[in-house]
Amino acid sequence: MKSNTKKLAILLVIGLVFPLILNYNFNFSNNHNHKPNVVNLKKSGGYSESFIHIDGSIPGNWSDTVSTYSWCDGSGTWEDPYIIENVTVDCGGTGSGILIENSDTDYFIIRNCTVYNAGDVNWDGGILLENVNNGTLTNNNCSNNPKYGIALVNDCDNNTISGNTANNNSLMGMRFDSDCNYNNISGNTANNNTFGIYITNSDNNNISGNTANNNDYGIEIHNSDNNKFLNNIVNYNNRFGVYFASSDWNSIMGNTVDDNAMNGIELASAHNNTITGNTVNRNLGGLLLIFSNDNYISENVLKNNGLCIFEYHCTDNIIENNDCSGSTLQAPIEIDGSATGIGAHNWMWAESQSWCSGAGTWSDPYIIENLDINGLGTEYGINIQNSDVFFIIQGCTIMNSFIGIHLNNVNSSRLIDNNCSNNYEQGITLRYCDNNTISGNTANYNSNGIYLYHYCDNNTISGNIINKNHIGITFDTGCDNNIIYQNFFLKNAIHAFDDGIGNTWNSTTIGNYWDNWTSPDISPLDGIVDVPYTYIGGSAGSIDYLPIAEDGVPVIVINSPDPGDVFGVSAPSFNVIVTDIKIDSMWYSLDGGLHNYTFTVNGTIDQSAWAALPEGNVTITFYAKDIIGNEAFESVVVTKTNDIGPVIIITIIIISIIGGAALIGIGYIYFKKRQNPDRISE
Repeated sequence: MKSNTKKLAILLVIGLVFPLILNYNFNFSNNHNHKPNVVNLKKSGGYSESFIHIDGSIPGNWSDTVSTYSWCDGSGTWEDPYIIENVTVDCGGTGSGILIENSDTDYFIIRNCTVYNAGDVNWDGGILLENVNNGTLTNNNCSNNPKYGIALVNDCDNNTISGNTANNNSLMGMRFDSDCNYNNISGNTANNNTFGIYITNSDNNNISGNTANNNDYGIEIHNSDNNKFLNNIVNYNNRFGVYFASSDWNSIMGNTVDDNAMNGIELASAHNNTITGNTVNRNLGGLLLIFSNDNYISENVLKNNGLCIFEYHCTDNIIENNDCSGSTLQAPIEIDGSATGIGAHNWMWAESQSWCSGAGTWSDPYIIENLDINGLGTEYGINIQNSDVFFIIQGCTIMNSFIGIHLNNVNSSRLIDNNCSNNYEQGITLRYCDNNTISGNTANYNSNGIYLYHYCDNNTISGNIINKNHIGITFDTGCDNNIIYQNFFLKNAIHAFDDGIGNTWNSTTIGNYWDNWTSPDISPLDGIVDVPYTYIGGSAGSIDYLPIAEDGVPVIVINSPDPGDVFGVSAPSFNVIVTDIKIDSMWYSLDGGLHNYTFTVNGTIDQSAWAALPEGNVTITFYAKDIIGNEAFESVVVTKTNDIGPVIIITIIIISIIGGAALIGIGYIYFKKRQNPDRISE
């Protein structure tokens, strides 16, 4: 109690004294003949302005500022630089808060200033330097601006940007653009922006010890060579951590790039870079190289990434002595059945890979299955071309490619139960492909769900879920005599487009489900809409004559357990029948939906969940949802007890003859040996 009272007294003293300190201006010395690396910081907010603008090309502009404003002093030499400090600038939504331009010979420092609410036109930012050399920005807070926190543009050389904070800016925390060379960018924090730090067309900079976390893009560098990128922390960004594009001869060393949603470090058309000693963990892709050659990649720790290191159309990179433990994803796959020579990715090469089995015959086809492939923004997730062998791709999840699965000049393949969603262009594409089967796949959130072009004939497309694409299925000119049935078209901008000849949009018994054409189903009541579907786009004038009707919510029948069944410490098994045109998911709950357990086949109630329940009545609720979004549930109440003894079961076979047919039933009589008869009633 005394300790708490003492703490409270200290807090009260701090609360009374601290505001007095903030509002008192201390001036310890009038001597300005100190070196620029000597920093005696005042509290930001000592002065307030709506903007500060200095143009070094105007004679006397700097010296006039010194004589006019108490927040600026110095003479502009290296020993006695101009200093702007302790100013709070609210820009009022117009222009840049502090703009220094055309100052290439004077030395200056801007420190301990707070600048916010800048404009959003052109280069507007908290602090903007344009055509400026020999400046130092240190310990400033340039947050909460609609474009840039700090920007250096158009020939800014030999500047030091250190210890600044540039958070919560709508576009970029810091931007360096157009011949900003030989700058030292160190120890800054750029969090919660769209881009943390963005550098383009700027060479020979030192970018070290900065933090760029929780942005959409951490640090991005374009067309910039011979930079040193050292010991930065780039974590938890919504897309990639570090991105170098068309940038050569850079040193990327000692950085920590963890937990970014996409790639940790990515190089695109970037050559002769050195990437060593970095820690790159728990990203979707650790290190991705696209069209990037002659890079040296060594001694990096890349643990628990989806993919560790992935090269796409690269040559002569040296990749050695990296720790790639814990990777969970398969890299994109390319197979060319006609490729020859050393290193050719043909079917013989595929046979040597752990993800391929079979021999390529009708009775023993090659099988590629159950892979989780992230294209990491590359062209294809799986690309197979020039192939006449029999193969199956099944149970794979492929995302984040321009095309999920691409078949080119392929016959006799089967694509079964794959999920090709969230790709930039097409989920599944066929080109010059005949006699293939595309069945049971999911193609959601692509530009085109399934796309056939350049003479694809006699293919079967059935049982696929095609949801929320711009176009569901497209048949281009020359794609003829394909059959399309029992597919589910949901929430696509355009469900289908057919420019082919002779494509059939239903089998002899059933067509497709179109979410804009689900009724009436009256005469007869047969699960088929009474009127054909005529809204298939394209020149073919195609019609689905047997569109599938909406059948309402799923029907759930609980075969076991029965109401009132008594179970002990072992969880009961269950048997339910769920009926619907297309089930999306099934699950059960023991507590009214607080905790849910998914299932795909009948089985046993989760033992851990059952063990955690107290004795007494237990309501087991089974749920089902179809792909349309209709949801249903059914419940059964059973009893749990911890004292049930051994059970003796007598089976009675009942045979009765009705109308000449023998009906055989099985009945069970349970005799429970009671260990505690007061707690169990028969």
